[in-house]
Amino acid sequence: MIIVLTFTLRQQHIPQAHLGKVITITRPIAFLPVHMFSTVAGYVLGRFESIVPLAVMGALVLFVSMLVGMRSQFVKLTNTPRRAGQS
Repeated sequence: MIIVLTFTLRQQHIPQAHLGKVITITRPIAFLPVHMFSTVAGYVLGRFESIVPLAVMGALVLFVSMLVGMRSQFVKLTNTPRRAGQS
């Protein structure tokens, strides 16, 4: 869901001539945390032997991400209605 959303937003706001460059830069950045958080999740599971801490951590990450996203300039830009004739 996140990949579809971000790709759609990029297509709407990045000029076609620069889209390939932006994807080349943002895709590795998006996948970089996967390995780091997999390591953290393995440690938490080994330490607590329960899925509950992982669920709480995941919910916290989503909640903090939502707060940061709502306060970001990007959301303000994407929610601004376009005038007729603008692309």
